[in-house]
Amino acid sequence: MPAREPPPVQRTLREAIGCVGIGWHTRARVALTLHPAEDGAGIRFRRADRPCCGGFGATVERAVACRHGLTLAGEGGARVASVERLLAALAVCGIDNLIVEVSGPEVPAMDGSARPFVTLIECVGTLERAAPRPVLEVLTPVEVTEGSAVARLEPVLDAAGPGVDLTVDLPDTPVGRRRLVLDEGAEAWRGEVAAARLAVREGDLAEMRAQGLARGATPANTVVLEPGGVPDPDGPVRYQAATALGALALLGMPLRARLVEVRGGHALRLRLLRRLLAEPDAFGVRRPDGAVVPGALWREAGRRAACG
Repeated sequence: MPAREPPPVQRTLREAIGCVGIGWHTRARVALTLHPAEDGAGIRFRRADRPCCGGFGATVERAVACRHGLTLAGEGGARVASVERLLAALAVCGIDNLIVEVSGPEVPAMDGSARPFVTLIECVGTLERAAPRPVLEVLTPVEVTEGSAVARLEPVLDAAGPGVDLTVDLPDTPVGRRRLVLDEGAEAWRGEVAAARLAVREGDLAEMRAQGLARGATPANTVVLEPGGVPDPDGPVRYQAATALGALALLGMPLRARLVEVRGGHALRLRLLRRLLAEPDAFGVRRPDGAVVPGALWREAGRRAACG
């Protein structure tokens, strides 16, 4: 779960660890290895099968919303799809710096939840480093809409991390309309939310397969929403909370805000994050000494650092 009091310093893994699985869209067998990284490295991906392309960061700028997932696009055509569950696990475990090495174009689906990646991290443990850990704070509400879908980030006064108020609306399935409200310290982040599995309408799955997608979807990694019912009607809204946490991790630091969504999704969340970063008066970055750097100054400092 996101810690109620974020560690004052950055975290990475104690040692490397990996797993092997199949891609949900590609059905390709993929090896995933998580490597410790130095202070300030952030979360970076690299394709082991395309070493000439170099690595790239898990950032809002690199993210592309695809059907039922997030893809990161690097230089030279290197891409890694289905990153949302892994990013959610890293956020749950408070990992700031990591090298994610993938042997193919997609993160393995595992069981369709973030839980297997949380387990990997728990197996090796985390290591606190020396660098301080800033926190991005939303200062004024930011909202985007698309039809009846809404995504909004709101300031919070008494929380150390992200909270969510999510509503899914699937009237043509047994799930119907479901709402989930969690604060940043809820035990459910590491438990029920991390364990929630990808759920897809039966018709959507058939359509994607006809397009050459979802080739690796199986009962072991996907809950199919059939008219006859689903094992856990609240599972889809918990899964939305996990993928929302993964999207927020693209900001590159812990977030102090509340995310409110009605009928949201990957594309709408990315639009929301881009709107936030485009409005520097809407956020600030809190340093470990308690001072809040205005968003405009933080962006300018980042540009100067990038220019060397």
